[in-house]
Amino acid sequence: SLHDALPISPLLEAIGLQPLHARAVEQERTFAFGVVQTLLGRVVDERALAGSERAALSVFRPDSSDPELSQGQVFYGLYWLIANLSHEQPLALILDDLHEADDGSLAFLGYLSARIADLPVLLVLATRPTDQVGRRDLLDNLRSPEPITLPALTSAGVAAILADHLDESPHDLIDACREATGGNPFYLRELIRDLERHSADQRAEVVTGLAPPAIVRSVVMRLGRLAPGAIALAQACAVLGDGTSLRRAARLADLDLSTTARLADALIDTGVLVGGSDISFTHPIVHSAVLSDIGENQLGIMHLEAAGVVRNDGGDIQEVAGHLLPNPAAG
Repeated sequence: SLHDALPISPLLEAIGLQPLHARAVEQERTFAFGVVQTLLGRVVDERALAGSERAALSVFRPDSSDPELSQGQVFYGLYWLIANLSHEQPLALILDDLHEADDGSLAFLGYLSARIADLPVLLVLATRPTDQVGRRDLLDNLRSPEPITLPALTSAGVAAILADHLDESPHDLIDACREATGGNPFYLRELIRDLERHSADQRAEVVTGLAPPAIVRSVVMRLGRLAPGAIALAQACAVLGDGTSLRRAARLADLDLSTTARLADALIDTGVLVGGSDISFTHPIVHSAVLSDIGENQLGIMHLEAAGVVRNDGGDIQEVAGHLLPNPAAG
């Protein structure tokens, strides 16, 4: 979340902007105008919508509005609501995780962004790439000519966040956290929640194997929106380990090579895998999240099957043994 990673509201207020923030969540994607309601609901509660703003009632108070309004009329009312608010005090509209937003909110934000140049409004949108064609089109309508790609947290940034939450943050813990999360602020904050349950002298050692529940849910929901077979491929890659080949992953997932290539591209687009001659996860903590969603018995069987895949593909005895020991399913 941009808002969580960069607490900028005090800075915006200091320069005279009223910050309004909303974060889209996957579970609310089917709620029409859900993100817009979250963004503007607080100010609407304190305001009587009339005149040019009246059509916006259908978003916030549907029982008090005309059910025959067209989408264009609703957009017009929302636009004038924002315009009038901004002339009372300049606004900063901050929207996080926009790839999870409902279609109505995305469409309106596209409408707004095309008309915002003359308004005292700062529009800040944070999203990650998506492979879903319809949503990608809606998001592309919102892109500025030069979108800003936020860099990963540096070691100093990781250290600063660790210092805010943990009583001790030695160099080995800082390095382990940055390696596990790739400097992703969301992954780091969720990892810290798990680390708080461990004693200070154990934290650096346990980082690699941790799979915080919020990260597992996030990754699993991301996989669930992809084409059938994506979860099986991700799990196969997780069992085989970073650096595996597309061919081996296809065999373990029981997919043909063409389907595997297409699904791998989707997993790369959604930020689960990274491309190249071999397949790897974007971050170790994503790898751990996928592994942790596999049941213990299923995981044992998959390792046994992976041993056969590696052996038949010409892998050496150490690679094969790595999938069999210790593995209860191997007998």
